[in-house]
Amino acid sequence: MQENSKDEYLKIAKEYLLNKIGDIFEIDDIHETDDTFCFQYQSKKFFETLKFEDQFVGQGPLFILKGSKKKFPTEVQQEEKKVLFI
Repeated sequence: MQENSKDEYLKIAKEYLLNKIGDIFEIDDIHETDDTFCFQYQSKKFFETLKFEDQFVGQGPLFILKGSKKKFPTEVQQEEKKVLFI
């Protein structure tokens, strides 16, 4: 396989997302720059229904550096909130 090929990085992205969120996503867009691949993804259910309520909300794209293959997910992180009852 050609080094830095789109197919190679698509496979890496799919494996990462499968392990992170399960088999509930589809990659719908790929952008390539000199140094990275950027993968946009969305809920499989949304593509089936096209209903707003079936969309993922808060996730950003997954960036993968060419060469090192380091992954940079950009999803929104929720803080755990604790309540103190007095």
